[in-house]
Amino acid sequence: MPFQKNSLDLIWSEGAIDNIGFEKGLSHWHDFLKKEGFVAVTCPSWLTIEQPTVVQKFWTDAGSRLDSISENIETMQKCGYQFIASFALPEQCWTVNYFIRREKAINKLLEKYVGNEFTNCPIYLFPLMWVIVKNGSKPS
Repeated sequence: MPFQKNSLDLIWSEGAIDNIGFEKGLSHWHDFLKKEGFVAVTCPSWLTIEQPTVVQKFWTDAGSRLDSISENIETMQKCGYQFIASFALPEQCWTVNYFIRREKAINKLLEKYVGNEFTNCPIYLFPLMWVIVKNGSKPS
């Protein structure tokens, strides 16, 4: 990224960190933050003990991971951040405010791509977890 080291007060990322990996992204961002800077980030997270194999395979095949909130917090601390707060977005954010509104578009895609291997797969809801952390000293 074209930012100077120690130049940012805040990095705000809604779902984008998963593109490069949670730990890799946090490690990369660390040097751009000022000493007292903050990161506010969302990432898909397990909120249940049950972790269906098909879902785990989806994330692995996509080159990503799906960890629990506590595992994500540990990763943040390992990357040199001080945990401030976390919360899961309410289910309504994804059902009423997103999935229901997208239902017509999804149905059109399913009609367009009939026979595609993914049109018969179940759709799982992956809640996002917001985590806010403060820059600390980078671990050695």
